[in-house]
This record gives sequence, C-alpha cells and structure tokens, in this order.
Amino acid sequence: MLVFQTKGDALLGMDDPVCESDILGKVCWIEKIVSDDKKEHIDMESRFRKSINYLLAKISLARSKTYNAAQRCRFYPSFRCIIKKVFT
Repeated sequence: MLVFQTKGDALLGMDDPVCESDILGKVCWIEKIVSDDKKEHIDMESRFRKSINYLLAKISLARSKTYNAAQRCRFYPSFRCIIKKVFT
C-alpha cells in the first residue's frame, strides 16, 4: 500500500498522509476561460510544466525544513518578536 505525503500552497508544513485509496486522480490539463469565446489550455504534463512544478516543490520543501529548524532553535521566540516589530 502506498502513502502519499502532500503539501498545500499556503502552509509551510506537510499535510496529513493520504492512502492511495483516497487519491482520486491528478491534474493533467487546465482549461481557463480568457474571454467569452476564447479558452486557454495549460498542459500540466508538458516537460516545461513538470520542471516548474518540481522546482517549486523543492523550494517549498526547503522553506518548510528551514522553518521547522528555526522553530526548534532556542532563539526563535525572541527572533520572531524582532521580525514582527520590524515589519509591522
């Protein structure tokens, strides 16, 4: 039995594991309506899109690992307060 580990776009951490029986399918094609009579097609199976998605997944995984490591650091709470004060 396979178990899939997924990650949403907005979260830094991973979602709960999903069993293969809970997977319905995958996105292969996106059809976007540009205007009343025109549609834009995006092939998610193209080499270009697969490469971009792979790169985005790697960047996202690195960000989540960095975030998790920062949380384990004993200076994290004080560092987080400093960042909030600077950016708010």
